[in-house]
Amino acid sequence: MISIIVPAYNEEENIESLTSEIKKARLKKYDLIIINDGSNDRTKETAEKIAKKERNIRIISHRKNLGLGAALRTGFRAAKGDIIVTMDSDLTHPPSMISLLTDKLEQTKSDVCIASRYVRGGGMKNISAWRVLISKIANVFFSVVFRINARDITSGFKAYKSEKIKAVKIERTDFASQLEIMVGLKRMNAKFCEIPLILETRKKGASKFRPIMYLKYLSVIKDLI
Repeated sequence: MISIIVPAYNEEENIESLTSEIKKARLKKYDLIIINDGSNDRTKETAEKIAKKERNIRIISHRKNLGLGAALRTGFRAAKGDIIVTMDSDLTHPPSMISLLTDKLEQTKSDVCIASRYVRGGGMKNISAWRVLISKIANVFFSVVFRINARDITSGFKAYKSEKIKAVKIERTDFASQLEIMVGLKRMNAKFCEIPLILETRKKGASKFRPIMYLKYLSVIKDLI
């Protein structure tokens, strides 16, 4: 079974469409775990309304906003599948790619499969040039410093072997948890693979991205080296 973990913070405009698109993906057996991370809009109410109609959807709510790392940690603990997929709730990660990720994971006998913006066929559309540049530089830097054989370390769209990701200790609560997770997996000799992703900007709702997020990575680097 596949467990799909979707952290959501103030995503009332996207959550219904996302669950619908996941359903259209026609996955054989899956459960969807939506982590409502202290939203102050109607994300929780909208998700719970959907979950009442769909047996394979679970909603877990944080009383306050704790951050991406905390939401992922909650999701990993709750996941029951032998494969765990993480993805954003803003529809920038196409649910139609879930089966591509899980198939590649199994075909290559990898521990992690990344939907990557930086392998051949991947890229970013309608996203500011400065953000693309900073992201590329950061990912090259991380791969060299930590000797991780992957090009898109900070991607949030990944498929993991459950026993591997559940063994990683996640202490960061913010976006830098993505780097912490990958370094933890590297230290467990995890095998990585990637498939191309074309990442487009969200169509609805406000982006949670802030330039200061890259500074968060600097604070975690000294703890990981």
